[in-house]
Amino acid sequence: MTTLIPQDRILHMHGVAEYMYREAGKYQLDPERMYLLGLLHDVGYLQGTEGHEEAGAKMAEEAGYKDADLIRWHGAMPEAYMQAKGCDPSAIPKELLLLWEADLKVDHNGKDVGFQKRLEEIAKSLGKESKAYQECARKAEWLMKQYGISSTQSTT
Repeated sequence: MTTLIPQDRILHMHGVAEYMYREAGKYQLDPERMYLLGLLHDVGYLQGTEGHEEAGAKMAEEAGYKDADLIRWHGAMPEAYMQAKGCDPSAIPKELLLLWEADLKVDHNGKDVGFQKRLEEIAKSLGKESKAYQECARKAEWLMKQYGISSTQSTT
């Protein structure tokens, strides 16, 4: 069943795309490619919320989109990605790192609010005890510790 993507999710997707476009240079990535990845990362919500990553990746693959696997992994924990791919943190694609960063810093209005405010938003919506909140908090902490990613809004 196809559903419409809620307005706040569309704003978030657009904000993630804008963030990735702005920040692509710090990872030596193509800004236009990153914009498209950010825009498409939550397209799976057309099929519902549960399993939106896999649904989005399948839609992207069917359309011939070469970064579909990054959509598949955007909701995963870094440890799960590394275990599945048999790699260490240095082998995680920069595109995925940027997507994780953007997804955890851009709120439901499409604004870059930094990790803390985004986590507060998720806690308010889903609760601090929810699996989604716990994983987002752990992923943000991992990104800051492993890669030195700032918890605040981007300044570029």
